[in-house]
Amino acid sequence: MKKAGVLVCIAVLAITVGASLGCGGGGSGKSPKQVADEYMRATVNLDVDTAWELMSEADQQSITKEQMLEMVGTELENLEMSYVLGEESIDGDTATVEVTLSVTEKTSGQTQEMTDNLNLVKENGEWKVASG
Repeated sequence: MKKAGVLVCIAVLAITVGASLGCGGGGSGKSPKQVADEYMRATVNLDVDTAWELMSEADQQSITKEQMLEMVGTELENLEMSYVLGEESIDGDTATVEVTLSVTEKTSGQTQEMTDNLNLVKENGEWKVASG
């Protein structure tokens, strides 16, 4: 399940790097959980362009879309991902949303699962996924 391990690493990187997603940049008025849902949908669909749009400004400066595209690569085509969102916790202009990600290698059927918190920050009135 080497490839699934790679994908889990990429998913963890996405969570910690702070790829954020959102059609139109997250939209004013969306809750952290709604932004997390959009981000995770982009992650499981390997939609780097959409994911990059909701990155916090600091995270966008630390990784380019092109670098993210290189991380995705063709070896992930044999993997299938799904996610479940857990609890949302908001503290002022920061928030976390618990995410459980399942990664299945299509040929072997082997699945790995990880749970982590997706961090979000409020920038210009909109929630953005952020590292840290």
